[in-house]
Amino acid sequence: MKNKIFTILSWIILVVSILLLYSSFWVKGTFGLLNFDSLLYHLNTNFSGTSSDMIFSFIYNPLLKTIITIIIIVIIVNHKYDYKPYLVFKIFKFKEKKVDLFHLIKKIRLMLSIFLFIVVIIFIIFYFNVLEYYKNTITYSTFIEENYVNPENTNIKFNKKKNLVHIYVESFENTFFSKEYGGAYDDNLLPNLTGYLNNEIMFLNPNGGGFYNSRATGWTIAAMVAQTAGVGLIVPVNGNEYGINSSFLPGVYAMGDILNKEGYNQTLLIGSDANFAGRKSYFQQHGNYQIKDYLYAKENNLIPKDYYVWWGYEDSKLFSFAKDELLDLSSKNEPFNLTLLTTNTHHIGGYLEEDCEVKYNEQLKNAILCTDLQLYEFVEWIKQQDFYNNTTIVITGDHLSMEPSFFNDLGTYERTNFNMFINANYKTVKNTNRLFSTLDLFPTILSSIGAEFDGNKLGLGTNLFSNEKTLYEIYGRDYVESELSKSSRFYQYEILEKKK
Repeated sequence: MKNKIFTILSWIILVVSILLLYSSFWVKGTFGLLNFDSLLYHLNTNFSGTSSDMIFSFIYNPLLKTIITIIIIVIIVNHKYDYKPYLVFKIFKFKEKKVDLFHLIKKIRLMLSIFLFIVVIIFIIFYFNVLEYYKNTITYSTFIEENYVNPENTNIKFNKKKNLVHIYVESFENTFFSKEYGGAYDDNLLPNLTGYLNNEIMFLNPNGGGFYNSRATGWTIAAMVAQTAGVGLIVPVNGNEYGINSSFLPGVYAMGDILNKEGYNQTLLIGSDANFAGRKSYFQQHGNYQIKDYLYAKENNLIPKDYYVWWGYEDSKLFSFAKDELLDLSSKNEPFNLTLLTTNTHHIGGYLEEDCEVKYNEQLKNAILCTDLQLYEFVEWIKQQDFYNNTTIVITGDHLSMEPSFFNDLGTYERTNFNMFINANYKTVKNTNRLFSTLDLFPTILSSIGAEFDGNKLGLGTNLFSNEKTLYEIYGRDYVESELSKSSRFYQYEILEKKK
């Protein structure tokens, strides 16, 4: 009985060890830029709405590899060999001892499994730089407290309440432009959006790129939080489906809260399940947005009940539904904020719709090219509507693409995120040589629709339409990121866990 228990335990530990090892390689190879903040957040939040492609990728890669490896081990261990491998060693100087190798392995199988498990855990710790993360969790900084401007305590005035259409484009980078326009490629993957560069506003860093993802803003919900609240998204390690059963960043006063107070009608329109990663909770709790996601589309017969592609439904439907939503919102007397999130350029490989042009061998390139056209056609449609003159369109990438193999040949090119302000509240602005991050988009977007506020700073962000310097420009990017990587009691107690 005791031997059976040891056997079962050893096999369980062995399977877990091998699965953890393969899963680590899969995570790094699939997500590339994924950092430990992102990994922890997704381990502690709701997985509802995850793309089936992502699930199948896990099944066909680490899970299948684990099963094959275990089968091979079982065959090797249980095979009836014509000869038995022995270990021979001397006891003292004269006496030799022969030990049946397989018999020895069976005797110490539990110890070997535990040893392998420990080795895998140590490997993972170094592979994902966990020690540095831990070091930062026990090192405290007052940087956030010293630089955070609470929007709730700031005098924010609207001389003109322009409508806002904010399009978060999944994994959208300045990298996709041709080299002529500051991108990384010989071919321009954004030919249609390039046509807006002369007449619309794009903020550029000193290298001609866009904005950087600061700490805890490098995945979708974190980027959405940063662009609407001016802070990153850092949750405790022991978080449990953060925001689902509790308040989502109760200490922030976000763009949605500000616009809700100003009488804006607000809608979040996305083609996936808004429950994924707590997006529904955040936008409902900060601005009382109407949530019109993949589930809403099924419930309201916009798509068939059994319809499901990619993360829910494709972007062509998203833009089609957005047109109907805009016509409805613009028919009311109140200003509106329509927020969209695309998915076709999501890893792995992007999603290519049937009507998209196939110009390249790489599917993601074709998906990017198609998204460029869809964005252009949507913007051009808005320009033909009566409400356009009083509407600002903001197009931003949420974070850098997590498709690591796609960027293997870029050399020293520094990747940055896309931003564009169409029909903003400003005609002339210093938009080049700006060193800025995701956090700066929050006050900048508000300013683009007519908001004015003392100091031109909100959250940790700076209004780029002003002459005020960003935190990066004041302290340097490396220093800011170093400080943001440390623990902050202010963030924990005044933003993450604030009691109201």
